Amino acid sequence: MNYPALKGRKVRLAAQGKMTVPATFAAALAPKVDSLYLSGGLVSYRSLVDTEDYSYPFANFVPKILLHTDLPEVIAGLAPRPVSLAGSVDAAGKPAAVSATLRGAGHVRVMERAAWSEQ
Repeated sequence: MNYPALKGRKVRLAAQGKMTVPATFAAALAPKVDSLYLSGGLVSYRSLVDTEDYSYPFANFVPKILLHTDLPEVIAGLAPRPVSLAGSVDAAGKPAAVSATLRGAGHVRVMERAAWSEQ
């Protein structure tokens, strides 16, 4: 993020589908990411544990992560940077409700449908 062309510019990270998990952690690790837009992303690691027939790649698994955190907590930790969650899904790829905690967070915008747009 120290690329000279980015100096003074906003960095907005957007990801769709299975790339939303790495994008979430990238935003958490890079404070220079100003906002995050996730379309059709996994609602939580807990849903992976609760689902026998999951569609998420093994590369998105983090051993023992639930002993420390879950995706909603990582997203909550991005405050005050804005996060948009569009059409979140469970581990089987079915529409899933975003936790009430995130829905009430001032920096999180929840949209029911996955859309790949800036609106």
